[in-house]
Amino acid sequence: MIPLDCSLLGTDLIRSTIGALATDSALAEEVGRGTLLLNRADLLPPEIQAELVSTLGRKTFPLRLIATANTSLDELAAAGEYRADLAALLGTLVIQLPPLASRREDLPLLAQLLLERANAEGAKQVGRFTPEALDALDAYPWPGNVDELAQVVDDAHHQAEGPEVDAADLPERIHIAAEAAAYPPRAQQTIVLDEFLGQVEEELIRRALGQAKGNKAQAARLLGISRPRLYRRMIQLGLAEGDPSE
Repeated sequence: MIPLDCSLLGTDLIRSTIGALATDSALAEEVGRGTLLLNRADLLPPEIQAELVSTLGRKTFPLRLIATANTSLDELAAAGEYRADLAALLGTLVIQLPPLASRREDLPLLAQLLLERANAEGAKQVGRFTPEALDALDAYPWPGNVDELAQVVDDAHHQAEGPEVDAADLPERIHIAAEAAAYPPRAQQTIVLDEFLGQVEEELIRRALGQAKGNKAQAARLLGISRPRLYRRMIQLGLAEGDPSE
C-alpha cells in the first residue's frame, strides 16, 4: 500500500508521486497490483483533482485506489467545491464510518489495538490501559477521530513508565476534557425579578409572623412596616384572605 496524506503533503509531492506511478513502468512493475491510499481526498487541491481524473482514465494505471474523506465528496461536488467526475470515480463503493465520538463502545478495543501496534514497533512493551485511562479517553470528544486516537496512544506508549498506560500518561487535553465532563457547567437560569422578590418577601413575612407567634402588629414592627401594609401584602401573596385593594 502506498499512502498519500492529502492534508499533510504538498501539491508537488502528491503530483510527482501519482505521475510516477502512472508513467514509470519500472516503478509500476515494482509495486505490482498494490493499492494507493488517498487519505483525506476531500482536501485534494483543484489542480491535482484534474490531473488525477486524467491519470485514472489511463488503462496503464497499475494500482487499486482507496480514498478517505471527512466530508462527502458528492456534497462538495454539488456545492461546486469538488470535481464531480472525480467524486464519481472515487465513490464507486462508499463505506460510511460514523465518527469515533458516536461509537465509543469501540474505543477500548481500538486503543488496545493501537497500543499493540506501538508495542510491535519497538522493544518497549506496555500491556494495557488502566480503567482510569480508559475513562479519560471516553470523556474526550475526538474531533480528529481514529487518527487522533492513534497519535494519543503513541504518545501515551512513549510516556508510560510501567506495564500499563495510566491516566497520567495521556496528553493534557484529554485531562481537560475529562474534568469538564465530571463537572459540567451549570445551565444559565432566567431570573424573573418580580417573582424572585415576591418569594423573598413571602419568606420574610413568614419568619416575622413566626417570631411574633402570629401577632400581625408585632410582625409589622419586626419588618419595619405598618400593620395595614403587612396585611395587604399577606393578601396579595396568598398568606391571608381578603380583598387586596382594601
